[in-house]
Amino acid sequence: MGKYMSNKLDELLNNSDELQGLLEAHLQKPEKVQIFKDAYTKFNINNQFKFAFSWSWWAFFGGAVYFLYRKMYSMALVIAAAQIATAFLVSSNGLKFAFLVMCGLFAKYCYIAKFRKDLLLAKYGESSLSKVKETLAALGGYHTWAIWVYFALTLSWVVFLLMAFLMASTMFSH
Repeated sequence: MGKYMSNKLDELLNNSDELQGLLEAHLQKPEKVQIFKDAYTKFNINNQFKFAFSWSWWAFFGGAVYFLYRKMYSMALVIAAAQIATAFLVSSNGLKFAFLVMCGLFAKYCYIAKFRKDLLLAKYGESSLSKVKETLAALGGYHTWAIWVYFALTLSWVVFLLMAFLMASTMFSH
């Protein structure tokens, strides 16, 4: 990313209304705009985009599903692979918990990084604001089906555990 574009993205903080509009187009959830606007501000340290601690309960409990929901496919794939590996290969619950904490800590940063990348793809600063918002709407948004996948996986896991418990209790009751 060129210095001009980096400065242009960092200068968004000086235009609160424009940042609000761009986030609204990208998020497509008006009730979440302020949360991510605050995160954008938090990650702008001395006019440079840098990591700072933030928290997302959604990502903590959802893991890979949160990243799918927010259309961050590569992150969702990496996290799903890591979640599967920790579920089957690691016996330490502490490591599994630490992994979920990492999801909660990095979710907003990853989303804002995607938003900034999508601003570049939308040619922010070169194209008209309406064209940029239109492109952001196509690149951003969310997948409602990801929530259903999360509930289906959770429900199937609960059913599996219940069946395992019932089978074990009938085996040992005779």
